Amino acid sequence: MADHEGNVADADLDAIMTNMASDIVVMVPDSPLVEGAEACRAMYAALLEIGTWEFGHEYSQALVESDAVFLHGVARGRLTLADGSSQALANNFQLVLKPDGEGRMRLWRVAFSADGS
Repeated sequence: MADHEGNVADADLDAIMTNMASDIVVMVPDSPLVEGAEACRAMYAALLEIGTWEFGHEYSQALVESDAVFLHGVARGRLTLADGSSQALANNFQLVLKPDGEGRMRLWRVAFSADGS
């Protein structure tokens, strides 16, 4: 996850996608499901167009079940827009990571809400 945070901060779309499973599903508030790697790539490309993202994950729960890792917590950080203005971020998240068969864990299911209180 630290690798993912750094890749987003660097706006490196190809590197971001190395952490995603090919059948990833992202649940974004008030939006349709983002299903599959290509849709996820398009979502991240759009997010990177908005501005510079810097954040870290604060984990409140972790569970290993069979071959999956479930993580829950709050992602906190800052979005800086092209005009230099910025806003604080705090999103609750639930992540599921699964092995890809090549010895690497990848994001498989992602859900978040805008209220990170």
